[in-house]
Amino acid sequence: MCLMQSRIRGPMRMTIVTWGITGIFLLISLDLFASIMRPLSIDELTRQADAVVRGEVLSKTCERDGQGRIYTQIELAVEEVWKGAVSTNKFMIVLGGGVLGEERVIVTGQVQYDIGEEVVAFIVYNSAHEAVTLGMSQGKFHLHHAPGKSTVYAHNPFHGTAPAVEVNPLIKSSKSDAAKIENHGSTDEGLTVEDLKSKVLSAK
Repeated sequence: MCLMQSRIRGPMRMTIVTWGITGIFLLISLDLFASIMRPLSIDELTRQADAVVRGEVLSKTCERDGQGRIYTQIELAVEEVWKGAVSTNKFMIVLGGGVLGEERVIVTGQVQYDIGEEVVAFIVYNSAHEAVTLGMSQGKFHLHHAPGKSTVYAHNPFHGTAPAVEVNPLIKSSKSDAAKIENHGSTDEGLTVEDLKSKVLSAK
């Protein structure tokens, strides 16, 4: 695959990866890489995934592989396994890029995990049997509670509704603009985690 980089001078050296990368942590098929370019249905995500797990992000650790490339390890406390077999309740996911010392590497379209975040992750295994998020950002659903409700909702860039984002009152915006900010162009408004689980279980 083609790899293009640009470096920004300053206190921290930054590398921006703008198209594809190779390495033990992102050895995926061309079909899976192509899936980054178009929205995948929940059925497609489920069928392509080797495992689907629900859990909470415990930690993020940046390392350098044998060829000098920076990658991030995500430790997930597994609450439920919806597809596949997971041998431990502490599950490791790897992704390209991260911050190590004074160097930062950014992979275009790469998924982001935050410590304490509750997620549903659609996983594929690379040739080293390391867990990689399917379709980068498409393969992670963020879980959140609606204000004043006990129901847990799920969303990724194309499914479900993201939590409302506060709009700066000093900036004029239309109602449609506010809706775009809140919904991010998703196709399934009000997707609960139970709805998502049901779709996964029926599709696998």
